[in-house]
Amino acid sequence: MIEFDGVSVELGETSVLEDITMSVPENQFLAVIGPNGAGKTTLLRTCNGLLSPKEGTVRLNGTNVGSLSARSIGQLVATVPQETHLAFDFNVEDVVAMGRTPHRSRFETATDDDRAAITSALERTDTAQFSGRSVEELSGGERQRVVFARALAQETPILLLDEPTASLDINHQIRTLRMASGLADEGKTVVAAIHDIDLAARFCDRLAI
Repeated sequence: MIEFDGVSVELGETSVLEDITMSVPENQFLAVIGPNGAGKTTLLRTCNGLLSPKEGTVRLNGTNVGSLSARSIGQLVATVPQETHLAFDFNVEDVVAMGRTPHRSRFETATDDDRAAITSALERTDTAQFSGRSVEELSGGERQRVVFARALAQETPILLLDEPTASLDINHQIRTLRMASGLADEGKTVVAAIHDIDLAARFCDRLAI
């Protein structure tokens, strides 16, 4: 589902990734392990098309990510970034509903499938209780769970998680990684940048170090 073939990435004049070759199949939860500055976030941002490699190719389901439109990438890949900044004060349900954007045109109204995906995402992430509240009222950990719900509502075959447990208490760390593992069991391809090697070893199928 994800293939890196000789991928090198530079940011400015700094080489961040060099000759990365690996693949992640369907039905697998891969943890990317490494110290700060090792290039974990860069790897994820190259996978979802936000960064272009200097050399090599990233393929999603056999297609070069560089040849895909933003809409097509949005139908294939959902990302939970390490830090999320929302420009406006939305309520939680509206934020989660944004995950449905790649599946409909700009002025198309929500369908039954959209509403079902949003409800399921809120319930799976334990954020349904916040659905009518402003995201500005939530703690950092609660907001992170809302962003995870938005990614689930996107219903993509690939899920990228950048330090998904960083702002969470230990209970929600375990719940989040257990959920990610369950999504892989359901057939998704899940890649997560994780600092805690013990948690990664407990929940993930493979480690890329």
